[in-house]
Amino acid sequence: MTVNRLRRRTAVALVAAAPFAALLLAAARWPTYWEWLAPEQTPMTFVQAALLLLAATCAALSAAHATLSRQDRGSVRRWSVLAIGFFALMFDERFALHERLRDGFLAGFGVGLPWGAPGDYLLAILLVAGLIALPWLWPVLASDPLARRLFLAAVALAGIAVISDTFDVNRMTLAAERLQQSLEEVVEALACACFAASMAVALLPRLSQPGHVAGTPPGSELAKR
Repeated sequence: MTVNRLRRRTAVALVAAAPFAALLLAAARWPTYWEWLAPEQTPMTFVQAALLLLAATCAALSAAHATLSRQDRGSVRRWSVLAIGFFALMFDERFALHERLRDGFLAGFGVGLPWGAPGDYLLAILLVAGLIALPWLWPVLASDPLARRLFLAAVALAGIAVISDTFDVNRMTLAAERLQQSLEEVVEALACACFAASMAVALLPRLSQPGHVAGTPPGSELAKR
């Protein structure tokens, strides 16, 4: 199997994992389909955290490869920032950190977005910060069309999920809240899957180039041994 074919199959498998997991979890609790989707600390949260951990690991390996192959420091820093960012998102997803901060601290100030609940703006701030950082991060993906498309799809899906998360569910009926929260988690899982796929397909060509390890050019005598 060629590397390009492996990359495509990896991307399809990871992106398909999110809706497949959502359908499986909804079917397992039917007719109360939302029980393993909508609330925090559910099996869907575990799926999202696992995908983000995969994205963080792949980005960290790309950073290690950039270091060992003696690429410019900018590439090492960019891959490292991506790895740290995905790991932080995984940690937040697994332990609901921003929800705890919102409910236990920020909500007490009574400040929120016009359409949202008090304190429910932290993810929106993080989204804006990520968009601001995107042009700086872009060079490590600019030469890889597949990874680039997957990353852009992930950013768009994450934006939809974050905007949806800011709406005040207290203004909805219970049935609408359950549906909205469930769909939001599915979109969020798709974003995590696209991030993981982007990082994985960017890493695979590096793993197939043993001559680049430890800064050895592919055509050198050491690489041929």
